[in-house]
Amino acid sequence: MQTQKNTTDGDREREIARSAKLLKQAELARELGVAENTVRHWKDCPRVYIGKSANGKARRVRYDLDEVKAWLKQARSC
Repeated sequence: MQTQKNTTDGDREREIARSAKLLKQAELARELGVAENTVRHWKDCPRVYIGKSANGKARRVRYDLDEVKAWLKQARSC
């Protein structure tokens, strides 16, 4: 009989982070040659939230470069 491991949101987030090179906002902006403010204002841009702050509310935002490039390509074709 196979047992199923219970996974938490934190486990899932760590798995995502390991499987993809996730970039901080400044790193993404540098890779794409745009200003950080531009990235900050992309409301529908795909992003991943990692961890929690000490107060349990805020999370760190990270971006998968390939996902963002695909999103930009689709947005430009509309």
